[in-house]
Amino acid sequence: MSDPRPSGVLTSPAASSAPASSPTAPGTDLRVLFRSQVSVEELKAVLMPFEAQIAGHGSAQADGQHAFLKHKDGKLLKPFQKPPKGTREVAFYRGVQASDEPDDVAIRAWIPRFHGTENIGQVDGLTSGEQFLVLDDVLEGLSSPNIMDIKIGRQTWGPDAPVAKRDHEDRKYPGTKAPLGFSVLGIIIHRIKDGHAQGESIKYDRTFGTSLKTEDVQTIPKVYFDVDNTGLVPALVEVVVSQMKALLAVFERQRKYLIYASSILFAYDAEVVRQYLVDQDRARLARGVNLKLIDFAHVFPSEGQPDENFVSGLKNLIGVFESFLPEESRLPPVKSD
Repeated sequence: MSDPRPSGVLTSPAASSAPASSPTAPGTDLRVLFRSQVSVEELKAVLMPFEAQIAGHGSAQADGQHAFLKHKDGKLLKPFQKPPKGTREVAFYRGVQASDEPDDVAIRAWIPRFHGTENIGQVDGLTSGEQFLVLDDVLEGLSSPNIMDIKIGRQTWGPDAPVAKRDHEDRKYPGTKAPLGFSVLGIIIHRIKDGHAQGESIKYDRTFGTSLKTEDVQTIPKVYFDVDNTGLVPALVEVVVSQMKALLAVFERQRKYLIYASSILFAYDAEVVRQYLVDQDRARLARGVNLKLIDFAHVFPSEGQPDENFVSGLKNLIGVFESFLPEESRLPPVKSD
């Protein structure tokens, strides 16, 4: 197995990479942002860069897109993409959140809560009417979040994509996308060191995923669970696999959507893992794991058909994680209704 660290790895002190989660200060109501004029001082009082962003628009300094922002009340502000992408994403969130249909109710449990869209007013010339989706932060409450963004599906373009876009997308992530149906966009881990989850943080950027070979996919759980540093913690892998299988069951049943280029955002708290290694509290360990489906700019009606592109990719990803477990720890396969 090849060493993953030379490809797309950055290290930094944990304090510089952990997402801020300070309590709301007096006068920092989210509504202050959405007046026609806001001072720079007011902006800095309520918003901060979302340091835990590892993929997506705005995650690279040179991609020309606005990055995510984090509000001090815990909400995440995601930039609205140009139509039709942004329009589709908002319509999906609103539709799923308002619907009582069984497919929507089931999916709703696996996506961040949506709080509408807002425009940030002009801020001393720094921005002018930028629109954002307001979402719950999947990482809220995790003191030392280890996160991973994996895009699901061999096909990551919608049926409206031009041929050039399709060809461009199909060439990405050659070791995992076409053969297995998933792409690793990025990983951030907080290393447990000297009995604390406050050691160095390590970021694996998209180069890690693009350089993966098919035969080296076991590197993914090895890196994400920081096995070289902490050793294998089967109970943690079991919790993650259990959540993946629960999500798979939802998508094996649903017949409403075809979801292209969406990601699963994996998150677990390294500090909770450190505590588990001491007291073996599995219930607390499970509460320290969160898995959500994100990014819905390419959602289309399924016309009653199963989303095989998503399902097959997720099944293969589950297989990679399950094969990382000892035989006696593996969970039974999910059965579709």
